[in-house]
Amino acid sequence: MAEKIGEPSAELEKVQICGNAAFWSFDRKLYAKANWWKKTAAPGVGEMITIRTANTLRKIAEM
Repeated sequence: MAEKIGEPSAELEKVQICGNAAFWSFDRKLYAKANWWKKTAAPGVGEMITIRTANTLRKIAEM
């Protein structure tokens, strides 16, 4: 997946790969400029991934 999306923008994004999961954070004010944001919606990529927000992850962790 990372090969299809490419490298994150060092000044805008932080990505940590853990097994089959990628944890991606970004500057909310500049997210539209982030590399991963644009590419996760690209045809052939969006169908391969599931995106969860930080709020959703918090709720899952509380279960």
